[in-house]
Amino acid sequence: MKILNANCLHSGDWNAAGPQFRAELKSHGKIVNQFPADHNGAWMWTQALRELGHEVVEFDYRASPIIKKEWRARYPALFRPHDGQSYKSGWIPSLETQLINGLLLRQAKRQQPDIFITYPGERILPETIEYMSKTLNIKTVLWLGRDVVFEATPNVVESFPHYDFVFTIDPPAVEKYKKHGARKVFYLPLGCYPPTHKPIELTSEDQAQYAGAVSFVGQLFDDRPEVLSQLVGDNINFWTHWWGPDMDRKYPQLSPLYRGQARGRSMIKVLNGADIVLNFHRKTNSYEGTNMRTFEAAGCAAFQLTEHKKEIGNMFRIGEEIEVYYDMPDLKRKIDYYLRHPDEREEMAKNAQRKAYAEHTYHHRFDEMLDVISQHN
Repeated sequence: MKILNANCLHSGDWNAAGPQFRAELKSHGKIVNQFPADHNGAWMWTQALRELGHEVVEFDYRASPIIKKEWRARYPALFRPHDGQSYKSGWIPSLETQLINGLLLRQAKRQQPDIFITYPGERILPETIEYMSKTLNIKTVLWLGRDVVFEATPNVVESFPHYDFVFTIDPPAVEKYKKHGARKVFYLPLGCYPPTHKPIELTSEDQAQYAGAVSFVGQLFDDRPEVLSQLVGDNINFWTHWWGPDMDRKYPQLSPLYRGQARGRSMIKVLNGADIVLNFHRKTNSYEGTNMRTFEAAGCAAFQLTEHKKEIGNMFRIGEEIEVYYDMPDLKRKIDYYLRHPDEREEMAKNAQRKAYAEHTYHHRFDEMLDVISQHN
């Protein structure tokens, strides 16, 4: 089966992606892989699908058709201002969006895939999805890891009626998305990718940079800064690319706990270097479902203390493969308890990895997705 994976490389990921792109330019004269190895979900989707025997074509829908990736890879400093302005001001994003959709349709016509899949697809226009589905007879698939209705993500909800299939990580969103025009909606959690999410040995330099007793790595949206602020003094460390002067002024108590940025391989090192990994869910995204960090941490054989969600108990045995907390006092108690009981942590972490590899990889998820598509075709 041929699959067109139209995904995105976030502008902030260029620091990590740049070295691989430059290496490909040197060896091939062009960028071969649109998404950098070990770095983001788009790459893992491609690899898992290929390992399942499918042919995958990649399309980066956030790549500017005006500024080529090859230029950005060779001269990154020249194009950093573009990252902050291209999606914010006037005619530039409008022109880019029209050009991107034209390029995407050209790719779809040329490659003639059986399935088109994207996440979250905010720069893909409704008429593009409709044309691929009705005129090109491509099965169009949207897999969502956030609540695009609540966030009012541009173009996505408007495209619901044109997608053949919508998958969501949150069970309540199934009916919610149907009410907003989606025709076929199914619950499908995210997963891990074992070649990336795995135990690794940290060097002494890595230990100094990424190890911690209690560690959080991720974005600081919603109430996460407030939650971390209540844990000051509990051996907390955190890594995020959201930290800057404004956050420093607003949350000065968190400044001593900030350890820097950690994305891609660096995030894997944080997960491997923690005695306890904290997992906070987005209040507006995961009402019952769980996020991707649940599976990433489990794949790395990290002991995880996660906010309770209804679906967690359907995927991991609570107290044996994963630990959950219900409120702040419970979280503090369990941090204290598990820091003093390393044997229990290690046993639970090993159990979590076994379960994740046996049932919760992207290979499992795509097998299930393609089965659903086949059954409801």
